[in-house]
Amino acid sequence: EATQAAFLFYSLGLAGHALVQILARVYFASRDTTTPLALTLISIGSNVVLSVTLALGLNMGINGLALANSIATLLEAALLFILLASRARLRLVGLGVETLKQLSASLLMGVAMFGFIRVTNLPFDLFVDPPKLVLALQTILAAAVGGLVYLAAAYLLRIGELQEIVAVVRARVMRKRGP
Repeated sequence: EATQAAFLFYSLGLAGHALVQILARVYFASRDTTTPLALTLISIGSNVVLSVTLALGLNMGINGLALANSIATLLEAALLFILLASRARLRLVGLGVETLKQLSASLLMGVAMFGFIRVTNLPFDLFVDPPKLVLALQTILAAAVGGLVYLAAAYLLRIGELQEIVAVVRARVMRKRGP
């Protein structure tokens, strides 16, 4: 359980790690190595402060270290993005709204999947070790429920990418039907 909890806290920073890799390369491509280095040093400093605070000050132990790493990495990614946006004159307001829509749809999907697994686990609590086939089926069904909830939320929130996909699918279906 301790490993599972640490992985949970580390998983919060996965998007940050991916973004740092991508955004740092954008800076490198524009021959700016100073900005990513400076922000990495800020991230390391914040990681040290947060690690001591969370692991020792709040007695979170290894979970505090994992959470500190995730927060510091997300901070670095956010700073890289904000500085890049100001340089490239990106409109963050529209991007922020779309990001919030996608995060909302993803959160609803996660809640639906979690709820589905909790409800379907009730009959399996009778078994000490449920059959692997049953667990595989439960996972597939949870993914399907989550996918449907995400699509419904994306449609209701009018997420732009989903609207584009729907338009492409409609055009192909109409083309196959003919005039």
